[in-house]
Amino acid sequence: MKATIFHNPQCGTSRKALALLEERGAHVTVVEFLKTPPSRADLGRIYDRAGMTPLEGLRAKEPLADTLPSIIAAVVDGAVLSVKSGGRPRN
Repeated sequence: MKATIFHNPQCGTSRKALALLEERGAHVTVVEFLKTPPSRADLGRIYDRAGMTPLEGLRAKEPLADTLPSIIAAVVDGAVLSVKSGGRPRN
């Protein structure tokens, strides 16, 4: 079995996942994502292959998770205002 893990050596869950893959005999490619972050396009492909959205992949412990509701509300509010004023939402 081949596997790629986007690994954070400081994260216990990541260390456990890597150890489990190695115990199962997987040929593991380790990418330390804090040193070599994946591109936006790569992240999109990763989430697609995993069958999940980026929001579903966001850890609740991440600082972004605390601010995300207000960010989403601002984006949605801006899109609603654009549509109601005869424009199109910006991508």
